[in-house]
Amino acid sequence: MQSAEPVSQSELLIHPGRFGASLHRARSQSGGTLAALARDSDNRWLPDQLVRVERGLAPLGEDDVRALVVLYGLPRRPMVPAARLELVLDRSAMSDFDAEAHRDNRGDARTHEEIVATIARRFIAVAVLVGLDLASGPIGIESLAEAMEASRMTAVDFIKHVMESDAAAIGVLITDLADRVVVPEAGYLVAESAVGSLVLARRGGSDPDGPLVDPCGTLAELFDAAR
Repeated sequence: MQSAEPVSQSELLIHPGRFGASLHRARSQSGGTLAALARDSDNRWLPDQLVRVERGLAPLGEDDVRALVVLYGLPRRPMVPAARLELVLDRSAMSDFDAEAHRDNRGDARTHEEIVATIARRFIAVAVLVGLDLASGPIGIESLAEAMEASRMTAVDFIKHVMESDAAAIGVLITDLADRVVVPEAGYLVAESAVGSLVLARRGGSDPDGPLVDPCGTLAELFDAAR
């Protein structure tokens, strides 16, 4: 099932549980069956594999995500503006493959400080890419602090410190993440922490008016289409 793309799970911007829930919702609304979807996939996926996908338990490459969006027929939707996005901490159990986000290039366990720095850099990069104004508006800083296992003030100060001291690394990360595939309906995975997954997701309410965009694409593609 997993594609051969050179993109690790920890680099993806898709939360597998939220993506799986979007697929399950689409299938329930259409009345489709797992068996029918498996046949339509030309046996790329078997029904029991699709069960794992819908439950967020299957490791997926970006080609897999694109194919599943087509297979399940996720529709075009209005693009959610940055002002309607906020950070949430998804506390659903992380799958085993998410553990790589907590290991360095040598496979050694990363320290708490390294994990927190990664969360900060990823948050800043994703915020820049989606046009989130870090200086104003409710962004869910409490969720960010929880993910960092720090106080609200400590989290804010650390983000400011990273923005000032790690500008070059953040610039590289922004370039890399712009080419990562996302499914806006499922939100944007910022980072994994010891207490849950930090996700930038639509604030409650119905979908806003706005330009329709494809259900899946790279961050750069979708935000260019929404302009």
